[in-house]
Amino acid sequence: MKKALIVFPDEWIKYSPSVLNTIECLKNDYIVDILTFDNETFNTNLDYKNVKFIKINSIINYLLVKLRLYVLVKFLILF
Repeated sequence: MKKALIVFPDEWIKYSPSVLNTIECLKNDYIVDILTFDNETFNTNLDYKNVKFIKINSIINYLLVKLRLYVLVKFLILF
């Protein structure tokens, strides 16, 4: 069986219908792995077993947002 990796660079994957529909379409023919962020702001309970969360502490998240470095740090973490 083929593998597919979905990298979702934001925290609201549960509320993104296009990504969720893509996962539903792919899971019949692929083993779907999902990589996304969790900054404890959104409900991240997904019904998929292959979800890997990059956890970001809420205090660190607050500081990075205030310093306007949050997007840059997420970019650097993913690459």
